[in-house]
Amino acid sequence: IIAGGTGLIGSALSAELVKRGHQVLLLSRSPGEGRIVWDGVHSGEWAENLLDCQTVVNLAGSPISVKFTYDNRREILKSRLDPTGAIGNAIQTTCHSVTPPHWINASAVGFYGNRSDEVCTEESLPGKGFLAATSVQWEKACLDHPASCPKSIVRIGVVLAHGGGAFPKFQSLTKALLGGQIGDGEQ
Repeated sequence: IIAGGTGLIGSALSAELVKRGHQVLLLSRSPGEGRIVWDGVHSGEWAENLLDCQTVVNLAGSPISVKFTYDNRREILKSRLDPTGAIGNAIQTTCHSVTPPHWINASAVGFYGNRSDEVCTEESLPGKGFLAATSVQWEKACLDHPASCPKSIVRIGVVLAHGGGAFPKFQSLTKALLGGQIGDGEQ
């Protein structure tokens, strides 16, 4: 089961899993083939699909490529914490008599904040700023949830893909002769 499976990363992940012979169900706000409708806030009837599920991947969250106004910040945080809580609650209440699925929850490299050239590892402390605070809360919502199941956090960085992610924005800037060297190649 993939929450956020209709987004850029979720679509690619879903396609790869299907190619490898897995059955994939997408938690989505809109109906469609292979989708289970959910509101992203509550565990509901969709949770019974967890009984036959090996893995739940939570990629849900609104894009961060917006101006960080008060309302946008609130939406970015809410769009991550609500689905994470709903998935945890569904696992906790549905899977008590069966082997629970492995819960993989997205986070972001924003966890580290702006550290310039500092090398960060999984043991590094969180950085400062809105994205770091959001990532900390998002990870905590998963890892501290009482749902008894294996849990993993995946910190995702800048996503580059033809037709999506940051690539089209970089491409537009470069075509307008506003692009430049991102780094020295040693990062």
